[in-house]
Order: sequence, then structure tokens, then C-alpha cells
Amino acid sequence: MVCDASLVDEVREWWVDRLGVDGRRDVPWRPGPERAAGKPLDPRWTEQEVTLGAPGDELTCVIVRPSEADGAVARPALGPAPARRPAVVVPFYDVESVLGRPSPRPTTPGALHAFAAPLVEAGLVVMVVPWWFETVAGTDAPADLDGRYGPAAARHAATRADTPLGRSVSDVIAAVDHLRTLDDVDPGRIGLLGHSLGGKLTLVTAALDPRVAAAAAHEPGVGFAHSNWAAPWYLGEHVPKDRDLDELLGLVAPRPFLLVGGGSSDGAHNRDLLAQAAARWGEGGGLDVLTHDGGHPVPPHVLAACVAWLAGHLAGPGADTGGTPRPEQLVSTLPGAGTTAGGRAWHA
Repeated sequence: MVCDASLVDEVREWWVDRLGVDGRRDVPWRPGPERAAGKPLDPRWTEQEVTLGAPGDELTCVIVRPSEADGAVARPALGPAPARRPAVVVPFYDVESVLGRPSPRPTTPGALHAFAAPLVEAGLVVMVVPWWFETVAGTDAPADLDGRYGPAAARHAATRADTPLGRSVSDVIAAVDHLRTLDDVDPGRIGLLGHSLGGKLTLVTAALDPRVAAAAAHEPGVGFAHSNWAAPWYLGEHVPKDRDLDELLGLVAPRPFLLVGGGSSDGAHNRDLLAQAAARWGEGGGLDVLTHDGGHPVPPHVLAACVAWLAGHLAGPGADTGGTPRPEQLVSTLPGAGTTAGGRAWHA
């Protein structure tokens, strides 16, 4: 396990090269007008479309902002850094699901993907980043993964040298870049929250972009053997033979990371890999593990725990979280609380 700072940088650069991640520092963004948030979001909030303007790679993201304390439709007053809000990037298949609206893709009945509302209610600015492979799938694409994303993966392979996963991580990094330019966002308090595909992007982005202050990933599948990382829309034939995701996860240290597993992609079966990654945090902790029995979908109480964990870590020392539990308060309210070599573990 790497410990020396220079070796950490070397390992991080290896993964950047392997995936073909592009920092995209000069990619233009086209902001749309800011307007009152539409249903089912609180109309006191605002939402704004912003388009990543890379040639042939356009993605329309959405930023949702909390209202002022008096309920006016306005973003927080611009001013010095302490008045700025923390922000969370949420990568997912589509924007609509995260905003609580009908999804353009087939979804599991009853699946909870409306992540934006509880984050904004906790006082966070939220930027939702869609997945390029879904945006080009088309409304008549089949529901099965191969039929839906296989053609886009083939198109990607024929036109680009980076891996599909690297392409998608680059989009999330570009979103972090954009948030850091906004007057109402604290550039030092930007986090990530992701589920499934979004969990994968959250894990990899947090590992490769040290500017990410905290991240929570639900069911990303830590370990190449424990999820579909070899799918052509992720890594395909570029899955490393002599490395695994414990090394990538360890690159997040010493920043806080919450790994959440429902027993499908993450759970008892990859506990050894988590233990190896946790060694990078050491006695100070920082890798927290939350398990539940709900399988791959995100149960509502687990989403609430993730939001509280993120809001607490991004609030900053001595900040008023507006009633949102701090991480240490959250742990004490859940059954099965305990500690691991690198952080805390509990079951919800």
C-alpha cells in the first residue's frame, strides 16, 4: 500500500493514464438563465441549465440552488468566501431522475433516484451531471444494457483513445471545475454523491481529483470482480490485471469517503478489499462504511444518511448545519455502529 506522497502521485498518474482521464481545464461552459425550480422541486429554489461545450461531447447539466432564509427565489448573496455554500456533484444516467422527474430511460419500479431535493434541503448547491452514453442512447433504445449502451460504446471506441470510464470521469471533473468558478460556491467544499454508475464515477473522480473534499458512493462495486467494470461502456479490455480498486480507493485518503453497500455490488464479499484500502487512512480514520439489506437500490433512510454524512463533512468546522446531523451524531443513531481500521462502520 502506497504511503509516500510522491508514490501516491505516481500511482494516481498511472490510473489517470490508464483510464485516459482529461482534466479539461479549458472546456467552455454555456450557462442558461436561472429560474424558479420546477416540480417536484421546491419553487423557492432555483435551477439553471449549464452545457459542457466540448466539441462533439456536449452535456447539459443542471444546477439547483437553495433559497434564501426568507423564502425568496434567489441564490445566496454573493460575497466573501465564508458566505459561500458547499456544493455536491451528482453524476447519474440522466438529470430528470435526480430531480425527481420522469426518466427517459427504463427504471426499476419504485427506485429512488431523486437525490437532488434532500441535498438542497440540507443547504447544498447541487450540480447534476448526466452520462454521455445515456444522452446519446435515444428514446427508442432497448432496456437491456448491451442493447442500450453497446452502440454508444462502439462509437466511442471508434473515435476516441480514452476509455469510456475515463471520458465520463473527465465530465465530472469538468463539473468540479465549473463549480469552483461560481461566486456562490465555496471551492474548498465540493463533494460527490453517486449511486451505481454514479457511484463508480464518484469513487474514481474522488480518487483522481484531490480537490474533492468528501464523497459518498452507494453500490459502486469495489473490486473488478464485483461489478461490471469490464463492460464496454466502462473499461472493456482495459481492466488492469495486476491492480484492483482498493488501490484506487486508497488514493482518496486522507479525505473522508463513505462507501455504502446493500449486499449486491458491495457488502461482505468485498470487505477484504475495503480493509486494504482503509490502511491508507490509518488510525485517524476517514473511510466510513455503511451497509444495509436493501440490495442495489437506495432505500430512503440510507439516502438520508448519505446526505447527512456529506452535509456534515462539507459544513466546515463550527458551521451551523441547520439541523442536519453531523457525522458523529449520525453514527450514534444507527444500529450496529462500530469502527474499522480506517474509519467507522455501521448498518442501517
